[in-house]
Amino acid sequence: MNKKLKIFLLLIQILGIGLSLYYKKFLLTVAVLLMLAFNLYVFFKWKKIKMKNNFILRSFIVSDVILFCFFILMFRMVQIQLFDSENYKEAINKQVNVERKEGGERGNIYDSKGKGLAYSINMYELSVDPKRFVKSAEAPEALKELINKKYIRENYKPLLSTINKLGKEDRVYKRLNRNIDDVEKKEIENILEKYKIKGKNIIFLTGRKERRYYKADQYFFLVGNIGFKKGTEKEGIFGIELFYENYLKGDRSSRVIPSIRSLGVGLPTAEARTKVNLNGMDLHLTIDNDLQYILDDEMEKQFKKTNSEEAYAIMMDPNTGKVLATSFFRKNKKAVTNPIFQSQLEPGSIFKPLIIAAALEEKKIKKTTKFDIGDGTFRRYNHTIKESSRSVKGVLTTEEVLKKSSNIGMVLMGDMFTNEEFDNYLERFGLYSKTGVDYPYEQTP
Repeated sequence: MNKKLKIFLLLIQILGIGLSLYYKKFLLTVAVLLMLAFNLYVFFKWKKIKMKNNFILRSFIVSDVILFCFFILMFRMVQIQLFDSENYKEAINKQVNVERKEGGERGNIYDSKGKGLAYSINMYELSVDPKRFVKSAEAPEALKELINKKYIRENYKPLLSTINKLGKEDRVYKRLNRNIDDVEKKEIENILEKYKIKGKNIIFLTGRKERRYYKADQYFFLVGNIGFKKGTEKEGIFGIELFYENYLKGDRSSRVIPSIRSLGVGLPTAEARTKVNLNGMDLHLTIDNDLQYILDDEMEKQFKKTNSEEAYAIMMDPNTGKVLATSFFRKNKKAVTNPIFQSQLEPGSIFKPLIIAAALEEKKIKKTTKFDIGDGTFRRYNHTIKESSRSVKGVLTTEEVLKKSSNIGMVLMGDMFTNEEFDNYLERFGLYSKTGVDYPYEQTP
């Protein structure tokens, strides 16, 4: 090759290195550098060679070809180790790493005495391996006892025939019951142990968590329930379950652990998992189950006796404000709100003590202040106001106005206030604000 041409090619390669660096094409820079190094080596090597022996010349050519292949291998190694390393790491992680998800149990809800109102239980699936079942003499007897004790709700002979048919077809799975709780599981295990077939022919599969509610018809509108709102995890959708969702729900964790994917076994070099408590917190209500039963019973009697559209009651501790029991009945069964916390009603006669309290505070009246009720009929603002009882008439003291729940007495007492004064007391009594009760969707008064 002409010497000038070789120098020209070397200059072109040097220029290529400069341009690749300028445009940040670093992989190309490596390739050109390696090519330049190879060309320089060949250039100076062949410059010194004077011999014309064909064998030696062929040997040099072969060695140069091998060296060229070696430079290609170096380029490929640099590409893999430096430029494409992240892609290969990701591919390895997909082959080796296993994501393990763990979730804590939802917290329980108790009444004030520790009675469980909402709690989670384990539910298991009971199944049979027909292929092994048909080879066991004890398995049919165990199956018969499980059916007799109502753990399996099928007739014995048809079920046995089905299992035998599946066994002859080499089937290995037949579900018997998918709703076995912990107590039933223990009892079934005792039966299987008696026939010495536990874990062999009739087996349990890993269970699931289910939410159970004590007296669901009684506590539904207070405790609420859980369901699917968004995603695949159940969450509180009503009542206390909704209001305290973040408190009750268990945490979720996800860790990626190097494992043998086919076996799901962590590698010995994988870092140990940290044990943390993922369970949700338990909730203790001020509700007393015994008082709740009494209140419901009395409310239901009055609801039916009066043939009312709706009836409500709240039992509270007057010293602390704790809600001890709540109860309501209504004819409209389609409504799904709790009217005690989520509806609004005019206060009626319960409003009268507030008026008297405000008047006493402002010293507008005394306990002995007298009010002339007349004949029990009063005309004000184009409205006729009457007493609920005909016996309420004449002159009444403040105490008698309250005892007899006098409507006219309240009007006369209210006239002592200006609109601004009365409005101020309504605000101070909290009638313009929510109570702050821990129940969702309380309305603003």
